[in-house]
Amino acid sequence: MKLFQRTFIYFITVVLLSLLLSTFIIYRQSTKALMRESDIQLEQTINNAVHHTNLFLEAYERSFVSLLVSYDLKKYVDLSLQDEYEYYETSSFIRDYVFKPILVRNPEVVSIYLLGEHGKAVYASLQGVQSAIDERELHQYLPELNRLISQESLLTISSQSVIHPNNKGLFTISANIKGVNSTADNKGVLLLELRSNEMSKLWEGIDIGERGYFFIMDSFGKIVYHQKPELVGTEVEPDLKPTILDKMQPGSFTQEVDGVPYVMIQRETVNGGWHLVVAKPLQEVNRPLSSIQKTTAAVSLLSLAIALWLSHLFSKSIVRPIHFLRNSMKLTDYRKWKAIPLTNRHDEIDELTHSYNKMTSHISALIEQVYEGELKHKEVQLERQRAEFQALQLQINPHFLYNTLETIVCYAIVQESEEISDIVKAMAYMMRYSVQTNLEEVTMVNELKHVLNYMVILEHRIGRPFEINVTVPPELLLMRMVRLTLQPLVENIFQHAFPNGVSEHHAITIGGVKTEDAFIVVVEDNGHGIAPDVLESLREKLRNERLQESASHTGIGLLNVHRRIQLVFGDEYGLRIDSEEGFGTKVTMVMPCPER
Repeated sequence: MKLFQRTFIYFITVVLLSLLLSTFIIYRQSTKALMRESDIQLEQTINNAVHHTNLFLEAYERSFVSLLVSYDLKKYVDLSLQDEYEYYETSSFIRDYVFKPILVRNPEVVSIYLLGEHGKAVYASLQGVQSAIDERELHQYLPELNRLISQESLLTISSQSVIHPNNKGLFTISANIKGVNSTADNKGVLLLELRSNEMSKLWEGIDIGERGYFFIMDSFGKIVYHQKPELVGTEVEPDLKPTILDKMQPGSFTQEVDGVPYVMIQRETVNGGWHLVVAKPLQEVNRPLSSIQKTTAAVSLLSLAIALWLSHLFSKSIVRPIHFLRNSMKLTDYRKWKAIPLTNRHDEIDELTHSYNKMTSHISALIEQVYEGELKHKEVQLERQRAEFQALQLQINPHFLYNTLETIVCYAIVQESEEISDIVKAMAYMMRYSVQTNLEEVTMVNELKHVLNYMVILEHRIGRPFEINVTVPPELLLMRMVRLTLQPLVENIFQHAFPNGVSEHHAITIGGVKTEDAFIVVVEDNGHGIAPDVLESLREKLRNERLQESASHTGIGLLNVHRRIQLVFGDEYGLRIDSEEGFGTKVTMVMPCPER
């Protein structure tokens, strides 16, 4: 596949994925927003209806409660059947001075009944609204009213009148009433009949769309109010009633009614146990989504067409100069190092062309030097390191002294001089150890033994014994290190750390530790220390590998040891020096840890 085709496909893939992703996200967010707005609208509708209904019921609850605590009504239910006169007087008073004023002030109240357990009853109703009832017949409705009254709440609201069951335009509020002398037992029932059409005015302004509707269901599953008057007093569908009663938490739910899915929200009134339900067909709720879908599809197709056109232009603008550069670079196959003219686009292609032209101008001259120069450099470097290493070792390689020292030992034995014999034997071992020019690496124990022989000679020089504290773990004694590196450090201490001579408090410690990637030997003293300027100068020499200053009349210096470690193990190894004037010096020898 050509570069133009790949670039075009890449552009289209990126644009298409971005377009699909953005369209999906916008559609999802729009859908969620519309559903949320629909829920908010339905919730506002149901909350307003519940609010007005609660206000309506609370007003009647206050009036009803005032009747329940009325002394005259309590006295009436406590009356004895033998006292007919008192019964007549009390019932007349209640009818004329308690019930009828309520009927006058509240035209929506049709009738008020007070039924006592003693078999008597009193009632009042609006003229022309209800037919006259014999008060003696009212007692027969008392068992049914007691059955309907809820014991869990103060008032019971019902969508059907017990006394006038055929009148669908009434709903009732009822409660048990207690007597004056007994507050524990119920003495009767107080009942109000109200017009349903008066209360329905509270909900006439509710608009829930073309096929949406609003209804109220009581705790028995009967419809108290419906926007279709013919459904008032009927039973709610059997599968809908438990759903409404179970959906006590806020939020909408979906329920099928006559095979049509509806989005519903319900709320329960504070009093009466009524459930107000708002229902709207799911199709009407989702109707705005179809418009969003069509708009999104049209915009997506238009965006895709524009993206295809732009991708074609972008691909050609990128690929055309690359093709020109490729054709020009093919000339190098025929060893034609021809410069490519710039396009004056001032972009990455021009930079690439400029770099190619610079390369072709030098490639012919450098092609031979790259091979020959590298080979010559490696040979010279290897030869230089070998010569430098041998030159450093020759500083301590006086072979002619070895035979002379053996002769001195023989004379010392003849003369029975143990001191001279010990010194010369130590010196002979040291010379023999030094002349092993073919041995670059030795063990830690070899170096410690070399230091031991050096101390034999040094103790005779200073005229007193001196012990070096060695804290090297046994498992590190066979670690590999460069020959003739430990003794020069000890010699350097006696020469520079104790300028006023060796005292009893002077000490030298040789320690060793092994890390994950290095073998570290530390030589530390408590001598005079090094001045800061001298210490910095010495560190600078170690960094610059200035071997011309490394030798001194006392033997091999610190720089000599540092450079030989680097020649054997690499430039990342060598000596590290830390010192504080007046407190001593610590020299750290860093060498590689051998692989297992």
